[in-house]
Amino acid sequence: MTRPDRSRPSYATVSHFLVPTGHRIVRKKPGPKRLLSCKSERRIIRAVSVDALTSGQVVHELHLQCSARTVRRTLQAAGFLRYKRVSRKPSLSSDNIRKRLAFATAFIAKPMAFWHQVVFSDEKIWSCDGPFGSSQRWVDCRAKSSSYARRQHSGGGKVHMWAGMSLRGLTMAVFVEGGLNAVKYQQVLLEALLPFGLEMYDFNYTFQKDNPPVNYSCE
Repeated sequence: MTRPDRSRPSYATVSHFLVPTGHRIVRKKPGPKRLLSCKSERRIIRAVSVDALTSGQVVHELHLQCSARTVRRTLQAAGFLRYKRVSRKPSLSSDNIRKRLAFATAFIAKPMAFWHQVVFSDEKIWSCDGPFGSSQRWVDCRAKSSSYARRQHSGGGKVHMWAGMSLRGLTMAVFVEGGLNAVKYQQVLLEALLPFGLEMYDFNYTFQKDNPPVNYSCE
């Protein structure tokens, strides 16, 4: 059978899209070839859930022949993984909140003369291998325990610093090599706190410190 107009499809072509009932047959296109096998997808999900790797790290560690965007699509399709911000440490417990409120209640009515005689101190540790600031990663929503930011322990080292302050001035900042233990903490007080207390207060002051066990080594 010939076509009256060659710009139209042939009758044979039309017949391939019709069934005897007259309905159109919808054939799905095969689409591009899958880049990842089911086994590779399971390895990706396991690497993110257990080792907390980023999509770029997954491509490198598993030697995948795909992009980081393909890895992220795989993680999104899993349904139980969410890319969200994680905290560095747990929130305050109810017991900690109660103790802090009791401390604040006891000292909130103190006169200004009392605070003039208080020297506050604190320590700070900067880890050169992170985490830094706001941390985001893939979190397995099936896990019952909360997820927190983890250090990578890549050997980057850390910097430990101690300093004190009061309404009358600042102590010298002391950088401690390595971790701060009982012996080093006592040496920090001898080098920074005692000269400041003698100059500003003639040793007539109240020294405030926080809760790490090393801070009570000199008592």
